[in-house]
Amino acid sequence: MYAPHTVSLINQHGQDYYLTILRGVMVQDQERRAVLQAGDYDSSYTKIFIPFEADARNADDEEVTYLPPRQYAKSHEPEQHWTLQADGDEAGRSSFFVRGEIPEACSLAEARENYDGVIIVTTVSTRDYGQPGMRHWEVSSRINERSGMNYD
Repeated sequence: MYAPHTVSLINQHGQDYYLTILRGVMVQDQERRAVLQAGDYDSSYTKIFIPFEADARNADDEEVTYLPPRQYAKSHEPEQHWTLQADGDEAGRSSFFVRGEIPEACSLAEARENYDGVIIVTTVSTRDYGQPGMRHWEVSSRINERSGMNYD
């Protein structure tokens, strides 16, 4: 899988935030408009393809491992793991991305204030089939869940 991008993943664990830098991912923006009887609306979205073999490191540059969301929530060492979670309310999503590499973990509000390209996880699909090099997670975010992007 061609995966030339780097993203910063922020996971919330309790009241704390943890940073994971994911290298070797693919970020794709899908720009489109749909026309319905009530009028047109923007149905654009971003997809992030994360190979199972992507390089995942915490803020101390230590290798970290993936845990499913429920296991991550129960973990006593959240700085040693990362997860992909598509829930939470608008005020503080459990998982969100920032394009590129950022220096430290922060809340969603701080990320939106300080960085372009904030991507909130709205769906996660596990693609665990095919050749080992093709196995990946497919993460989606609707356009209204992205910030700092120029869509015009």
